This record gives sequence, C-alpha cells and structure tokens, in this order.
Amino acid sequence: MSLITTSEEGISLHNFYRNIGEKIHKARISKKITIDGLSMLSGLSSKTIEKYERGDNKVSFEVLIKLAAILNVPFEEFFKV
Repeated sequence: MSLITTSEEGISLHNFYRNIGEKIHKARISKKITIDGLSMLSGLSSKTIEKYERGDNKVSFEVLIKLAAILNVPFEEFFKV
C-alpha cells in the first residue's frame, strides 16, 4: 500500500496532515493549553486531538476553523509550509 503523493511536490497526504498537526500542537503549547483543556474547549476527545497532532487522523475544515478560533490563530496558519 502506498501513500498518494502530488507528482509536482512529492508531498504525501500523511505528511500534509502531520504538518497541520504540528501547527495545532505548537499553537496549543504556545497558549499553554493541555490536550485535556483543548478537548474540553472543543468538544473533541483527547485521543482525537492526539491523533490530529500526530497526523494520524485527517482534520476537517470545520474542526480546523473551530481549533483556530479556540487557539486564536488565523485559519491559514495551519497550511503554511
């Protein structure tokens, strides 16, 4: 089984979601919010947030919008390389 990659950039979908997860993690840490705290604020389970931060789960736009608002970061920040 292989990951789908874009032919021009060679970026796997897993790496794409891992990059988003790293941004979520950094924003959460910079705001001094624990995973449990973000869980309570967002209504997502702690396990789900952990999986988002590792890039193991795909994050929907709706969830990213919610997390951006909670973490007080621009939505676009999650997509910067």
